[in-house]
Amino acid sequence: LYGIAQAQDKINVTGKVTDQANEELPGVNISVKGTQMGTISDAQGNYTLSVSPNSILIFSSIGYEATEVSVDNRT
Repeated sequence: LYGIAQAQDKINVTGKVTDQANEELPGVNISVKGTQMGTISDAQGNYTLSVSPNSILIFSSIGYEATEVSVDNRT
């Protein structure tokens, strides 16, 4: 039952990682703060993660400053 409840507490978050010039950024590490969960953006900068609604995502890539973004129940 615990595993089922935990799965229901997850939301799918999708997005596209871009730089300041709005250029797509492939290969960016997107991790969930405080966990071992994460993914890497694809060739077009897209990513999808299943996370808790109150998670904080950390975006990091060589040559860029790491950025933390709160999910705040957004998908």
